[in-house]
Amino acid sequence: APALKKADVGVAMHSGADIARDSADIILLTDNFTALVTGIREGRLVFMNLQKLISYLLPAGNFSELIPVIANVFFGMPLPLSTFLMITICVCTDLFGSLVIIYEEPEADIMEHGPRNSHTDYLLSFRVLIHACLFIGVLETISAFTMYFLFWSHNGLSPDQLIFAWDFSNSNGYAGHTADELIDLTNQSQSVFFVTLVVCQLGNLLSARKYTPYSIDMGSRLKKFWNNPKQFKRFAKFYSFAFLAEIFWALIFTEIPFFHYYLSTAHVPFQYWLSAVGFSCAIFACEELRKLVIYSTTKK
Repeated sequence: APALKKADVGVAMHSGADIARDSADIILLTDNFTALVTGIREGRLVFMNLQKLISYLLPAGNFSELIPVIANVFFGMPLPLSTFLMITICVCTDLFGSLVIIYEEPEADIMEHGPRNSHTDYLLSFRVLIHACLFIGVLETISAFTMYFLFWSHNGLSPDQLIFAWDFSNSNGYAGHTADELIDLTNQSQSVFFVTLVVCQLGNLLSARKYTPYSIDMGSRLKKFWNNPKQFKRFAKFYSFAFLAEIFWALIFTEIPFFHYYLSTAHVPFQYWLSAVGFSCAIFACEELRKLVIYSTTKK
């Protein structure tokens, strides 16, 4: 009993003495120490998947929604993303990717890492926060604002005309557009911004699911899928569901007239969807390059 109390984690058998069970932190109901390995693997899996979930949710659901508000309040720009569309990202489109990530299976090297320091390695660590907001978040924000400014440029207003346009909603119109036209263009620009974030999150979803770069051990990954078709079907089913569900709801909110009328959304032309896919692929490539650099450095 004294040894169990002094240990970092005291482990006792279910069939052991009462005093040993009372002193232990963990009691093995199966009376088999190999259960510890399974327990550690499952604990690490839960912790890793929660960190992956945070890395997936923060970029679009936090950072990329804060910057449009700052642009509107401090720089006088037309609000790039409406309150309704902000909420839609948080509680609807990102929900499906979140459900997929929490069911992600353990990575091959999950048991090769050293024990986590409970005093310094927090779930929402500084490293996770920097990565989610100042790397992925910045990339997604740049992508969305690029599409936003591109849309306005196609409709006759350059970026310098949008910045500090405090009188944008003036009843007399602005820069050759009537007030009604500006309202319609604002709704459409917000929908373009929204669609860009939703599509960029698809690239983020694919990269967030693994800490190891896809390019590492690609042959063994493909062989694993080939030898275990059920695992490939599971992967295809889960991620196809997430992709289709996110795109489906983005289409619902931007293409159905009911939402146009009551919630001020608007139709998004196909070319903006296509451009958003390009940005999503670029974000995925940047994240994979970052992981590859870190992987190569740590292995050395």
